[in-house]
Parts: sequence; C-alpha cells; structure tokens
Amino acid sequence: MSKNNSRDKIEAEGEQVESAAGRVVSGVQGVLSEVSGSAANKKLTYRRQGIDFMSKGDYASARNAFELALSFSNGLVKKVDVDISYYLGVCEVKLGDYDAAVKTFSAIIGLNEKADEAYYMRGKVELMKGDKAAALADYDRAVGLKPSKYELYQKIFVDLYEAGY
Repeated sequence: MSKNNSRDKIEAEGEQVESAAGRVVSGVQGVLSEVSGSAANKKLTYRRQGIDFMSKGDYASARNAFELALSFSNGLVKKVDVDISYYLGVCEVKLGDYDAAVKTFSAIIGLNEKADEAYYMRGKVELMKGDKAAALADYDRAVGLKPSKYELYQKIFVDLYEAGY
C-alpha cells in the first residue's frame, strides 16, 4: 500500500468517524429536545387541569395540579412559571392557606418587582391575616406601579370595606 493510499484511507475513516459523531450528537440533541418538549407539554397540561379544577371550585385539586406543573420547570423561570405561580397563590388564598399564599406572591415579586397584581394579592392576603399595615404597604406599591389602573383602586376599596375599614 502506498503512502498516498494510506493517507486517503485514514482521511476516509476520519470522515466516517466525524459523520458518525455528528449523527450521535444530532440524535442526542433530538432526544434532549423531545424530553424537554415533553416536560413543557406536561407543564402546560397540568396548568390546564389546574384551571379546569379552579373553574369547578376544586381548589385543592387545582393546587396539586399547579404544583405538579411547576415540578416540570427546569430552573429557568419563564412567563408560564410565573403565571402558574399566580394561579397557585389564588388557590392557596381560596383554601385559607394564607402563609403559603404570601410566600407564593412574594416569590413572584422577587422575580419581578413591577408585578402590581402580585403586590395587590399579597396585600389582600395580609389584610385577611389582619396585618393592615403590611396590606396598605403592598396596596400602595401596587398603585404606585400602575397609578392609572383604576380597577386596582376599586378592588382595594372593596377589600378595605369588607374588612371593616
């Protein structure tokens, strides 16, 4: 075998190895993409189930569905995770688990300090717990973030009125 034939054979084998490696990497990426997509689909499925349970007034089942949905998060917080967390917080309020609701809405605020609805809801829960000062601070923050959102003023008025203030 000549030197050129050996070199050609080695180059051909190298190309085959590179091609095979490329197929393996492509296959692994496909599997990872499929697994990732599968987790995202499960997250959305459990979110949908949670909303369905909420619409029927079954807040305990809804809470479980939202917690399951969040268990499919990969650590990178996306808008859907915040959305699910908001629904979870509402369920916790409806179930009377006010401490858990405060933690949930606080977590949302920790991710987005401009989350006026989370400030409003945390204020509402603080008022339900009897902590008027904390409620007013959160209400003020919510209104400060969205001063032209008149619906917010109305909801706060109703909350305070119903609480006897």
